[in-house]
Amino acid sequence: LHEENIKDVPFLFFLNKQDLPQHLTMLEVCEELKLQDLAKRHRIHLQPCCAKTGEGVMEGMDFLTSFRGGKGLTMAGWDRPGKETPMSATGGYRSSDPLEAGAAEAAEAGVEGEPVTLAAAELADDVFLQAFQDRQLKPFGPVEMMRLSLLKRLEGSSALATLETARLQGCVPHATRMHFWATRIFAAPLPERVTDTRSFLEEHPELLPKLDADREVLIRQAYSEKIDREATWAHMVVPPDLKTADDDASFWARMEHDAGAYTGELDSFCSLVRLSFLLLKAMPRREAIQRLDAMLRRWEAKGRKFHDTRQYVALQLAHLALTQHPSLQEKPFTRLQELCPELCEEDCIYKYYSEKALSQGQSSFQAPDLQPLPSKLDSPPCTWHEQLNDQEFLEAVRTRSLSSWGLPSLARLSYLYLSELGRPSAVQKLLGDLEDARSVKALNLGLFAHETLAYFTIHMIHYFIASQELSMAEPFSDLVKKCDKIVDPTLYRAYYSDQAIHCTEARNSFVVPDRCPLPDLLPQAS
Repeated sequence: LHEENIKDVPFLFFLNKQDLPQHLTMLEVCEELKLQDLAKRHRIHLQPCCAKTGEGVMEGMDFLTSFRGGKGLTMAGWDRPGKETPMSATGGYRSSDPLEAGAAEAAEAGVEGEPVTLAAAELADDVFLQAFQDRQLKPFGPVEMMRLSLLKRLEGSSALATLETARLQGCVPHATRMHFWATRIFAAPLPERVTDTRSFLEEHPELLPKLDADREVLIRQAYSEKIDREATWAHMVVPPDLKTADDDASFWARMEHDAGAYTGELDSFCSLVRLSFLLLKAMPRREAIQRLDAMLRRWEAKGRKFHDTRQYVALQLAHLALTQHPSLQEKPFTRLQELCPELCEEDCIYKYYSEKALSQGQSSFQAPDLQPLPSKLDSPPCTWHEQLNDQEFLEAVRTRSLSSWGLPSLARLSYLYLSELGRPSAVQKLLGDLEDARSVKALNLGLFAHETLAYFTIHMIHYFIASQELSMAEPFSDLVKKCDKIVDPTLYRAYYSDQAIHCTEARNSFVVPDRCPLPDLLPQAS
């Protein structure tokens, strides 16, 4: 297992005989096989199954086929015999093992006698981690979650992976609340060196206020009362329902504090367009050019690659959008994405440049070699075409005669296929249609022909219908009146970062969310 040539190989563990009452829990398996140590070098996935019935086997295979790299420990859940077993968004099962039941039960499941507890605030980082691994941190609240998140971020982990690590130790009494505190750490700018997590949190009370009442204020700014009223929110991560997870102010704060250089956020062309857009809204064009150049040069000194041509094209496209749509001056970047989705696609620049020409434009501007940069944007607003009934809409899709394409149109097509064919056939039909549409070069499809967003859209429509007990037999126009989130073109931003969603891989195959996991189709049984 320590061989260098298998260091990036994932491991799939099938936990058979889960239909028997005396089966080992996933926590017990992890302890017996010391999987926590192995997960430091490999991606480990535990898949409960029953070879007799075949349940769980294909879900394990799905993990292997969808593996995209990385390390850490993930698990698919499995309810105990006699309970209803709700399917999760990933096709597995939600766990009812001790790691889901709270810290005390988890400790009792793996430790004989009364567990020893330690006050985390008094522990140095190395002792804190050891106490966490030994399940001796009681209670485990925002302070402990943020300290763990900071330590894991310095190791190169993510907020979701940190949450799953805490789940394993039985330290997640409320998944949404804990994820909120973890993401504050992962979104915050970091100094070049963090020597002690206690000192870091004391020096940054804006991340974690000292008073519980002030902490609750931060929660209430992002979440409605549903965070306490909806039982499922304690068991699965739900994005903020009052505040956009990544609004323009948060994005600008990261850029100002060099956090973009730390995360590589500006490797995304969409993020570069966004930064240009915000600068052009705030100052004259000449000054915006100088400011953008200075910011990127500053990051280049810290090891980030600077690309003169990418910078120029991003700023030119953002300026074109603001010139053609003056109303954008008072609107957020999400509105630009709605009006001009093609400008925000990660491969947008390759409409004008070959890879060879772009590689030659690193240190000085290179003129486009495929076609000139546009002087006008011919992008009609993306709608779900409410003037058409469902049959007329389907015919317009078939004949490629829609006046505009985009996520609202994708949502309508997904619903119509879902209601007519059921989910498996609907997904297959939708992806086939998108592939056919992409072959028509004259169509300006934008995000309509995005494979990850196709999966995401059909899943979210299925979720909204199931969770709100809506009917699939009614026209799409009636459904929108009851649940307008279905046609919200910015919905995906609560689940995906720009880097994750606007890349070639996400366009041509499904990529899992990197901000919040997709919601379960069925709520967890209480």
